[in-house]
Order: sequence, then structure tokens, then C-alpha cells
Amino acid sequence: MKLDLNKLDEQVDATILKRGKAYFEEGAVINIDEYQSNKWYAVVVGSESYEVEIHQVKNKINYYDCNCPYDYGPVCKHVVAAIYAIKESKSQPAAAPKSKIAAPKPVKAPSTKKMVQEILDNVSYPELKAFLLAYALKKNEFGSMLLARFPEHTGIEGKEKYTLILDNAFKTAADRTGFVEYANRMKVLKPVQELLEQAKSLFAQKYFSEVVLICQTIIEKINQQANNLEDTGGKFDDAVETAFSLLVQLVKAPVPVALKDNLFSYVLKELPQATYHETGVAENWLELADMLAIDKAKEDQLIWVIRELLNKQKEKIAAKSKAPKHDALFAGILKQILFIPEVYDEKQLVLFLVKFLISRNRKSEADKLIEEFKHLPEFREILITQALTNKQYALAKKYVLEILASDPKITPVDENRWNLWLLQIAEQEQDVLGVQQQARKLYLNTYQPEYLLKMQQYMSPEAWPDEYQKIVQKLTEEENRNPSWMYPANRLVPTFITMQDWPRLFNYISKRPTLDLLLQTSTHLPKSYSPQLLDMFKKAVQEYAAQNTSRTSYQAIAKVLKQMLILEGGKQMVEKIVSSFRVIYKRRFALIEELNKVTFDNEKSS
Repeated sequence: MKLDLNKLDEQVDATILKRGKAYFEEGAVINIDEYQSNKWYAVVVGSESYEVEIHQVKNKINYYDCNCPYDYGPVCKHVVAAIYAIKESKSQPAAAPKSKIAAPKPVKAPSTKKMVQEILDNVSYPELKAFLLAYALKKNEFGSMLLARFPEHTGIEGKEKYTLILDNAFKTAADRTGFVEYANRMKVLKPVQELLEQAKSLFAQKYFSEVVLICQTIIEKINQQANNLEDTGGKFDDAVETAFSLLVQLVKAPVPVALKDNLFSYVLKELPQATYHETGVAENWLELADMLAIDKAKEDQLIWVIRELLNKQKEKIAAKSKAPKHDALFAGILKQILFIPEVYDEKQLVLFLVKFLISRNRKSEADKLIEEFKHLPEFREILITQALTNKQYALAKKYVLEILASDPKITPVDENRWNLWLLQIAEQEQDVLGVQQQARKLYLNTYQPEYLLKMQQYMSPEAWPDEYQKIVQKLTEEENRNPSWMYPANRLVPTFITMQDWPRLFNYISKRPTLDLLLQTSTHLPKSYSPQLLDMFKKAVQEYAAQNTSRTSYQAIAKVLKQMLILEGGKQMVEKIVSSFRVIYKRRFALIEELNKVTFDNEKSS
């Protein structure tokens, strides 16, 4: 989220803005320093001392971060306090009026930046070196940043230096159990971000091998520590995405073939790692593998690796089905409690492989794969579509019925998905009875009027009224017999509106005249119903006003009154209600303010 210095009150939560300003005014910003042009570092004292970093371009802030544990919104009070401090630092004092006697110039304390620069200009190299060494050993976080900023000078070659840098950062940030709390995440994140900046710089200089090593290390280490990180806000996920993005750019760039070959081998090695599939990173590896598989040999290698993963998943499922019921039950409960995912996402792998084969003009292999994994809904639908295209209606119906029969615990959503296919098959097959049956089933499951219209389309004008009457009666009796929470709210309303069944719609509203229902239906009913609707509106809005006192509620009242103005004779009633509210609720100033917004220019009649 980018911030505009002139629109903070619009972009930042009012409470956070107020607290941040109070912090600034109370002197909680104990250090504010522009360490580079338009890049600021601040220390804000709250319950603890927190570090804030802000990058500013003119009146816009395009980056900010604070190491406090606040995670209820994008901006914390410490960032707000630092912004006010920056604004004060940049503001210039007003010019003093000219005087013959020169006023004494105020003595301004030197900035931290200036004082540090003075030290660096004057301290001897051995002294500075000794201080940095001692400080880096004492403050592990500083040592991690120093290593990340100058990895080429560590005296270690290859990937090992980046591994040691991140291992050191995680060790510094972790508690005794090895977990990195939110408040300590920056001790790892800053070195990671510094390495990513190094990688971008090296990419621009065409040191592609080092870019690969940095990205590999970041992806591996964050993935290994995924279960030991508090990553509210997704900053570590962002870092992993940035690393993958650099690798994608690298693959597209004119880099040496040998480097791409090595990267392809590395991708095939990493892809089977279970943790990548558990954290959702496998998709990124698949994208890289697709880009790097540039010849038949590499295609076959990738296909073999994915096939092996699918075989492992099949073995796992088979072993699970053979396990004693109590073991399977315990495993299922444990999985729900701990949110343990399946190791490999079968659907993800097979869908990727089918698309990959088709993109490589290996359609016959893709077709075989679809047939092999036809238990997956996406592939089952491909087979149904093919059967319908070839007018093989019996085969298409067989595919649907098989999947319905195979899952006794099928969800209503999935059942409707397959019943919709049966409806489509019946239509193409011109099976009138089949269309009626499937449309009826879908309507009773979803209450969507389109299926009722489909039934009407395939029934005679003589038979339809009785059928419609039976369906409405059945649903009405169910609603009267069972608690309201068992059904979607006002489930029959769209049907009555679509079928223009005004007497039933009005009767339905009369039994439950809530404001929501009146707003939903009043504009559909003919003008002859306006007097009764206005009476129901009046009673409902009066009760609502008596029970609700928030600004949002007052806005809802104004909305209702505007809706009433549209109805025949609405102006007089709305005027009376507004007048009475001004008297009854004269101390509710926010309500009066909202009532003032109700104008009488858009009513249809008076």
C-alpha cells in the first residue's frame, strides 16, 4: 500500500492516525535520519523501541516497514509517528521579517547522519575496523546485515556463503524452540531483502551464476523454515516470489546454455521435495521446468519426474485405504487439527502435465493421461464434452452417472455440477422427460428460477400451472415446518419475481416485512400494491430507528426513505416520517444529517 503524505487521513485508520500523531507530539520518535536520499530510518519508542524504515518519493511513500508486532492493518502507529517526524524535518521555518538589526540565528543540533559522517571522516581505519568487528560479534543482527551486504568479501566461495548468511540470520532471530516470532522477523527479512537487492544488481551486471545461487538459497532456506516462521503479512512469501521472478527473467535472458541446463537439473531435483508442495511453491518449480524443457530429452525427463510423484501419491492413497478404520479415522482427525495437506497435489500435477504435453504437440499422450485420471472432475468433463461432440449420449451419461455413484458423500455443489451435465445431455438428446426431471432437481437444490423456466419450456401450457403449484406448495410447507436457518434467506422471492407471481410475492412479504425484503421486492410489484408496501415500510423503518443508533444504521434509514419515494404516494409518507424523526430524535445529530440528504426531487408521483 502506497501512502500520500497529503491524504493520510483518507488512507490510514483514524485511530492509528490519532495514536501515531500523539506519539510524535509526545517525542516518541527519538531518532529520525535520512540515511540515503529520500530513505529514512527512525526509532520510535512505544512499549519497546521499534525500528521504522520509510522510502519517500516527493509526497508519496512507496515503502515502509516497522518491526513491531502490529498486524491488524497495513500501517502501524510507529510508521505514522515517523511520517510526521519526516514532514517536520523537511518543513522549512518561515522567513523572518527584515530588520536592520540582525536577529541571532538559532543553533540547530547536527543530525545523526552528519555526526556519523564526521566520525567516519576522522576515525582511523584500524579503529573503525575493530569497532565493527566487536559490534558485529555482539549484535548478531548487525552481523547478518553486514554479511548480506558484502557476501563477496566473506572469503567463502559458491552457494555456501549465502547459506551461512541466512543460517546465521535465522539463528539470530529464533527463540529457544527455533521459532521466529513476528517481532523478530526483520532480523531475517532484512538480510533476505539485502541479498535480493544484491541479486538484482548482479543480474544487471550479467553475473547470472551468482543470481542463481542467491535465489536458490533464499527459496530453500525460507521453505525449510516455513513452519518456524510467523509470516503475517506474507513478507517471506513475497521474498520467495521475488527470487522465482528473478529466475524466470534469467531463463528468458540470453544466458549460457550450460547455466540453463544446470538450472533445469536443479529444478528436477527440488520439485519432488514434499515441503514445496505443502507450502504451494511447487507451482513455481513447474513453471520453471516448463520453460527449461526445450528439447525432447528434457521433456521426457520432466514427464518421468512428475510420473514418479503421481505414482508415490497413488501408493500413499492405496496404503491409506488398506489401513484399519480407526487408524484412518485418527489420521483424518489429526489432519484436520494440524491442517496437514496431502503431500502431492494430484490434480495440480496432472493438469500441468496434460497442458505440457499438448503444448509440445504430444496430444495422444495427453489423451491417454486424461483417460487414466478420469476420476478427476476436470478430466471427466473433458471426456463428457468429447462424447457430446460425437453425439455419444449414452457414453456421456455413463461418465456422469459413474462419478455420482462413486462418491456416496458427494457435496450438494458437486452434485449440482453433474446434474447440470445430465440436463445438458437430455437437452441435446431431446429427452423431454429427462430435461423436466433434471431441471426440477436442480431447482429444488438451488432455487434458481432459470431451472423453473427450463421446466416450463419443456411442459405443455396445460400441465405447467399444476406443476408450478406443486413445487411452490412443497417449498412453502418446508419453510413453515422447519427453522428458517435451514434455507437460504427469502429463497422463493427470485422465483415469484421471475414468474411475475405478484399475489404470492406480496403474501410472502406480508408474513415477514423486513426492511431487507421490502427493499429487494418493492420495485418489482405493480403500483397497485404501493399503499400496502408503504405501510409496511413505515412500521419497519420506525422500529429500526428505535433500535439502532450507529452512523451506518442512519445511512440505511436514508436509503429506505429514498426507496419509498419511488413508490406511488411515497412523498407524503416520507415527509411525515422525516418530520416525526426530527422531533423524536432531535439529539441524534448524525441521523438528522443523513435525513437532510433525503431529497424529494426523484419521486414518481405525489
